Amino acid sequence: MIISFFVFSIMMSYSQKLVDISKGNSCENAIEISTVEVFGPTTAPASIEIETDNMFANTQNVVWYKFEATQDGFLLFDITPIDSLDNYDFVLYKGKGDGICNDINSKDKKPLRTNFYRNEIQKKGMTGLSILGDSKSYSEGIDVKKGDNFYLMINNIYEGGLGHSISFRYLKSFTVKGNVFDNISNEPISNAIVTWQNIRDEEETFTTTTDKKGDFQLTIIINVETYSFPRYYFYAYTDAYYISDTIILSKEIPSIEENKYEFGLNQIKEGYDYVELPNIYFEPNESDLVAGSDKILKKLYLLMNLNSNLEIRIEGHTNGFYPSTSIDEMLSENRAKEIRKYFTDLGIAESRISVKGLGSTKMIYRTPEDEVQESFNRRVEFYVVKF
Repeated sequence: MIISFFVFSIMMSYSQKLVDISKGNSCENAIEISTVEVFGPTTAPASIEIETDNMFANTQNVVWYKFEATQDGFLLFDITPIDSLDNYDFVLYKGKGDGICNDINSKDKKPLRTNFYRNEIQKKGMTGLSILGDSKSYSEGIDVKKGDNFYLMINNIYEGGLGHSISFRYLKSFTVKGNVFDNISNEPISNAIVTWQNIRDEEETFTTTTDKKGDFQLTIIINVETYSFPRYYFYAYTDAYYISDTIILSKEIPSIEENKYEFGLNQIKEGYDYVELPNIYFEPNESDLVAGSDKILKKLYLLMNLNSNLEIRIEGHTNGFYPSTSIDEMLSENRAKEIRKYFTDLGIAESRISVKGLGSTKMIYRTPEDEVQESFNRRVEFYVVKF
């Protein structure tokens, strides 16, 4: 009874503004839509009789659309159901002309993309084309040229379900080039992994490896309409080396193909390396980190995750009195444990991380003269035990 009321409420809330798609129940009657603006929300797809050998076997809630690409690029789309419990599948064809529907109906025309998986409720039941197509709900996007024509068949396998909306995005491919080398010997590093990652969602990741000369060429795909993702993380690594990285801002995207990106890698060695493993600082009398520490921690986590044999010791320090008190030692150890917890919460084995509280025995400034010098004393340092 509660479910029925919920569905009724959804239908009533949309009933005044739903786009009627009941006539688009065949390829010949495909509804023409634009890729420039969101289409929908719609009424539920029409229920029709379908032959049992159709790719949507034993289902009958279908609507057909046709659309034209308005620009060159990498095309993505989202099909968003009104009710996330509905299960939408789709088939995408490329082509136009009087005979294309006959070719589709006779199965002489092969689909360009399909998706028949049960859509994920946690993703609101959405399906469509994404950059990598790396989930069951989404297939990989497609390269298009302005003027290309497509037919899209959408089916809700649940009879009595609700409608949907469709939104499109155009992205553009860029090719970035560069070189990876040993920072000391200047020798090229082959088979180094080079990765480009969207900082905002950390999902859309592109990766390649270097050749024998240490050179790489990586194709990335980015939203060309607004460059809506403000920053990207671009880095290189290989076994037994620290990560070399850079941040790419959105305003730099138009010129990235003109640049050559060079990554000099330093070998991991036992002991301290304040350049590659900089200190983390804390608020006075607290184990709370100062702002800006997250970037250092994320880079160190990535290093730990990529080098499974790497073991470190985290050493905590305080800004206190000499000789160090038990309170100083407890606070410094808590600071080290707080950092270890950050890594173990992300899945790094606790056995790879030891902690040690040194209190105020190794202050950088034994008699600090101002707050800046005091802040340098409140820190943790990282020591490479094994790699």
